[in-house]
Amino acid sequence: RQGQPFPHCFIPLAAQAGSAVRQCVAANGRPSQTAYRVLAAGRGHSLVAVRPLTGRTHQIRAHFAHIGRPLLGDGLYGGDRTLLRRHALHCAAVRFRDLAGNRPALCCPPPADMRFLAAPCIEEAALDAAALWAEPWALGCQAGRKTV
Repeated sequence: RQGQPFPHCFIPLAAQAGSAVRQCVAANGRPSQTAYRVLAAGRGHSLVAVRPLTGRTHQIRAHFAHIGRPLLGDGLYGGDRTLLRRHALHCAAVRFRDLAGNRPALCCPPPADMRFLAAPCIEEAALDAAALWAEPWALGCQAGRKTV
């Protein structure tokens, strides 16, 4: 359901036994919350805006694997590595409060290989790619909308 806000993932995460890096869903894990929104979908892939509301190790990767949608290229969490040999996760924008109380925003378009892979989704959804990469805030996730 592209373009529609999705519920947040409220899924507790913990270190997976026997792994030095992998996280897993665990009832006694640390509370973890991720908001996400499908921006575009096409040709078997989706372009998703994600906002981690907590900061757990591999939070986005573990949550998406848990809901059956591992990231493209993320071999650690079950993602397909045929099109991309690394996980397709890119921080396109970050906003923070500095010591003076200002809220600067930094934006960085994804690398060429990710833009290439996202192009069919963007084209099918009739989105403006230049605007999407220049101002990712406009299509991002908002906190506190709906919970699961």
